[in-house]
Amino acid sequence: MRLLKAAGTILLLAVLAAAKATAVDTASKRLIFQVVLNDEQGNFKLGKADLPDDVKAKLDAFDKANRELIYEVVLNEDSGNFKFGHTDLPDEAKAKIDEMVQHLKTDPKNIYIEVEGHTDNIGPKTINEKIGLERAQAVQKYLYEQYQIPLHKINVISYGQEKPVAPNKTKDGRAQNRRVVIKVLA
Repeated sequence: MRLLKAAGTILLLAVLAAAKATAVDTASKRLIFQVVLNDEQGNFKLGKADLPDDVKAKLDAFDKANRELIYEVVLNEDSGNFKFGHTDLPDEAKAKIDEMVQHLKTDPKNIYIEVEGHTDNIGPKTINEKIGLERAQAVQKYLYEQYQIPLHKINVISYGQEKPVAPNKTKDGRAQNRRVVIKVLA
């Protein structure tokens, strides 16, 4: 690793793998850019898109780990949302999202939204992962269509049945696990 000074900002240049590097603003811990030497002539290419998926995942994890959670909303069946096997966004869920957006408008920041889809453990794991993803994507679509929040500011992920918040042994527990968690990070 070595430190570089660029335009008054100290950048940390870290080698991630052979001929791959990233620069991070150490004050804000924000990702500045990545450089990839990925052709045989040693030409530089700028951009995260050129990085292998495992390196992108590590960079995304680093960026997320250095963000502060400022707001969280949980949409689950207990509050009238996401019935068993369904992925459509109920009106009750939309109302909670609307409330969240109004709160964010009162204190606008450079935000990043992570939408997690979760399910209970009934059914095959692959189907639950798909349902979790479709629920998260329904929230992403609503945020984009209703509030024009740029898609690059919203990350969707499905945990399927992997992160229960209640035991799946009871109907009530399974209802709590069928949820979408919206995390607003700054």
